[in-house]
Amino acid sequence: MRSVFRAWSLAGRRIPFLNFYLLHDWPRSTCVQMAAYYGAVDQNFIAYLCSLGLRRADGRPKPAWSAFADGAARARPAATPVYVSVNAGGRMLEIRPKRIHLVSDENLTGLQWSSWGGATARATGTDQANFPSPGHRGTNPVQVQATGRRRCGRKLVYTTIRLHYPRGVPYEGARRDSEFKYGCPG
Repeated sequence: MRSVFRAWSLAGRRIPFLNFYLLHDWPRSTCVQMAAYYGAVDQNFIAYLCSLGLRRADGRPKPAWSAFADGAARARPAATPVYVSVNAGGRMLEIRPKRIHLVSDENLTGLQWSSWGGATARATGTDQANFPSPGHRGTNPVQVQATGRRRCGRKLVYTTIRLHYPRGVPYEGARRDSEFKYGCPG
């Protein structure tokens, strides 16, 4: 179940919706009828048919129900537009920006967003450092996550930017994973 929601989030708009079948397990009598319809009255097949729901026939939740509810809450894109600050946590907000100014000497460019609007937005692009350390490149490929979606005034805003450098970092001692927490733009 968690893998399904992870794949949905990564696919972005290529998978516009999900449909789960069934909410509740069928009663045994229905499973026997379905097995007969398919011409497979094997007891294992009947047991399989009786186990397809996210909840048991009596309504009690199965472990898949919790994963479903959690995944749906986190992966569901927002009904209203979600913005991110493009000027180091300042008031300039955009939806799916191509560029983000992180700090005084570092920018993200060429951002290609694979998902947007859910709890986590994902992109790839290039980190451009104005003054890299000696022996380090000024431009590096980067994987970006925008998280911390929250209401800031009348807008939904991603308030945290996470970076992962798969090949190299611009500064001596920098980690391959870094995070910029901006909070609501002020």
